[in-house]
Amino acid sequence: MSSRPTPSRCITLLAGIAFLLGVACVTRAPASDVAEIVLQGGWGSQPEQLGLTMPAPGMLPEVPFQGPGGFRVDAQGGVWISDSVNRAVKVFREGKVEIFPIPATGLGDLDLCGEAFYVCTRSPDGIFVGRQDDGGEIRRIALACRSPGRLQVVDENRILLADGDGGLWWIRNGEPGRHPAEVMEPVGTAEHVFGIVYDLDESSRSIVRSGWTEQESEPGMFALLKFPKERIAFSRLLGLQDGNPWVMMVMASNPGQYRVFRLDGDGKVVREARLPVLTGAWLPAWWVAGPCPVVYGFRSDPQGFSILRQSLD
Repeated sequence: MSSRPTPSRCITLLAGIAFLLGVACVTRAPASDVAEIVLQGGWGSQPEQLGLTMPAPGMLPEVPFQGPGGFRVDAQGGVWISDSVNRAVKVFREGKVEIFPIPATGLGDLDLCGEAFYVCTRSPDGIFVGRQDDGGEIRRIALACRSPGRLQVVDENRILLADGDGGLWWIRNGEPGRHPAEVMEPVGTAEHVFGIVYDLDESSRSIVRSGWTEQESEPGMFALLKFPKERIAFSRLLGLQDGNPWVMMVMASNPGQYRVFRLDGDGKVVREARLPVLTGAWLPAWWVAGPCPVVYGFRSDPQGFSILRQSLD
């Protein structure tokens, strides 16, 4: 007489079936979709406000340089926002605001690395590098990118910048260039740069990675995510935590929610979470990675903006 399968055996069988089908097998239940508001503000020219140019009354801008350019949250909880209209980087910390004026006609995304902050600029085109303590200029990196997107600073010698017109800029030891593979994204470590390949199958995506040298620039397969009976409407790399990428996707069956997957060093899914799809003024990224397992979001409407904090644990 055969015995009834135990729960652990059922889980093992399901995991095996998922592996054979090429489906990501998740080891944890999805995280809560409740986010904490850590900062709120309005539009304007006052120190605690962000500038916004509305193309029409009550309409938020859908192009760069007419609103916030990007945001990050540092290890102490300080919120850094590039205020393109007011031409400054603003730091909101413990009820106070620090303002670092930036000599440029427009500001894009920004990132923090070591004791410096990096912000994309328009006229002059490139990246401004400043000191986090007083905003003083350290250096400028000239870059012929008229439509900068997401920015990631791996270290002072490795910088990645998405081009809004397509492709990826990589800056190695101060020398800018175009990554040979158009599918790469500004998500990387000191060893690898990651990207996403849109497969012919609408239910799957290939995660690829390359090295930092010309000889290692050809992307190789890192992970394959498949979702039978689903159609992937949107996919992007959220960022890195502990050196491993998070992949975010929107399924056509649920357009108001991101499904977010964390991969380990072998390209296997080790966690899945949910995030709401945020709306508002144009940004290169509405969700950015914080210290693992926290992410931060930027939500806005014609009345003002909010910075959200959510755990993916």
